[in-house]
Amino acid sequence: MVRDLPASLKELEDWYEEFDRGFPEWYRRLRRRAREIFREKEEKGEPVGRYGKDFDLLHYSPILSTPKEPLETLEALGEEQKEAVRSIGVDTGEKERLGSHLQQDAIVTYQKLLTHEGVVVERPESAILHYPWLKEFVHRLVPIDLDKYTAFCSGFSLGGAFIWVKEGVRADLPLQACFLLETERLAQLPYILVLAEPRSKLNILSGCVMSPRCP
Repeated sequence: MVRDLPASLKELEDWYEEFDRGFPEWYRRLRRRAREIFREKEEKGEPVGRYGKDFDLLHYSPILSTPKEPLETLEALGEEQKEAVRSIGVDTGEKERLGSHLQQDAIVTYQKLLTHEGVVVERPESAILHYPWLKEFVHRLVPIDLDKYTAFCSGFSLGGAFIWVKEGVRADLPLQACFLLETERLAQLPYILVLAEPRSKLNILSGCVMSPRCP
């Protein structure tokens, strides 16, 4: 039996087709295929994943985020926001940190390396444009057709982080990354890719947290 799908899925697919236009063809094909897989699994009524509680992914949308201004420092966050990110170990003063990455809803608003040559931190969207060889690594560890959730995340991701530690580089201070959810019913779907070359070292403090104002 094939389920009737909500119009919101077609709207999402159309939005991402337009959003992906600026990317290389291989990446557009990969994302489009992930969206096709999600649609097929959704039509069949398959569960979200192999384990855990099932729920309706289309109850949430990754494109609900409102525009956000880039931050000069993490201290520029509001007091409630700072309290939220500090609750998961983020130091807004960035003391004893290699650098910081902050994503609010679907938008990366702060990204800074404070020290250390040989470590690259970028948004995935810009990294895919800068480094053609990433084709060999993107979505290779977890297949896009593993389950409905992986297809959804692969086809509809926004933001995230590309972290590259070059060969022999050993960074002792941790890089902190925070994904702050501020909008009700927003699907925060960051794509995170970490490449650590031989004999390299990097510590990452990463966490997700919900704003106190988000129901």
